[in-house]
Amino acid sequence: MNLVSKSAFDTDHRIFEGTILAGRLTDHNNDLVDFALTAGTQFGARNQFGMLFTGEYSRVPREFNDIEQGYSTQPISGVPGLVSTSYALQGYLKSSPTAACP
Repeated sequence: MNLVSKSAFDTDHRIFEGTILAGRLTDHNNDLVDFALTAGTQFGARNQFGMLFTGEYSRVPREFNDIEQGYSTQPISGVPGLVSTSYALQGYLKSSPTAACP
């Protein structure tokens, strides 16, 4: 991965750009919103200084459920191994109860 940051020196003029995203996750009936704004300029006698500001807000509620497993090391036929000792049914970002089973 090659991450290249923006710079106030990428262009000869002021920088002002933004994005707005809004929508609905239909599978869970959740609204999402995401916006970003970038502004920058050069200054000084020979434009030798620069400032660049970026801000972002993101609200993307995702719901998922899973089973979280607990393990213990116990010998199985004399050989060390992992044995399931417990599990928990988890629900995230949802107002549903969490059940744990020993």
